[in-house]
Amino acid sequence: MGSDSNSKWSFINSRRKDLLWLISIVSASNFLIFTFIHLDTEAKFSLSMLAILNVLILVIGAVGIIDELKASSEDLKMDKSKVGLIFKNIPWDFFRVLLPSLFILVWLSQLYDIWLS
Repeated sequence: MGSDSNSKWSFINSRRKDLLWLISIVSASNFLIFTFIHLDTEAKFSLSMLAILNVLILVIGAVGIIDELKASSEDLKMDKSKVGLIFKNIPWDFFRVLLPSLFILVWLSQLYDIWLS
């Protein structure tokens, strides 16, 4: 029983790190896109495609990871530790909607800056 719980926590920690890396890489590339936009580069189409790719990678990847973390939290019914209780009470649906929504807003602002300014 303890080994099963340890493997679940190992999986959760692995997916949590994947989510943090995904957010970090997409955020860094968004900063790079905004830098090129404000340097008045003529590569509007390339920057637009990179912005679209960023949003697709984040939305598909993050929603999948969040769904896996939510399913893992539901599997931890027997875990009575403080961390386990906190993890089970996280509002997963809120984060599943919020994270992609924030990056879609960033994407829209990038497209606005690329094409309308």
